[in-house]
Amino acid sequence: MADVSKVAWRSQDFYKESSIDIIEDEVFKVDFAARTVSTTSGTTYDYTKLVLATGGTPRWLPLQG
Repeated sequence: MADVSKVAWRSQDFYKESSIDIIEDEVFKVDFAARTVSTTSGTTYDYTKLVLATGGTPRWLPLQG
């Protein structure tokens, strides 16, 4: 996705005030023991909590309403 702001639930200020970092990069390695994430741009990030958001497709259930 070219423009991540189109799918953001909250404003960027909300994430900054909540100490949440959104990284727009491709991850090639996650070291769960060391709690680090390495990206293809060569940056390594330490984390305390990690959310792996890989995307998805909604599933429509055959329910009325």
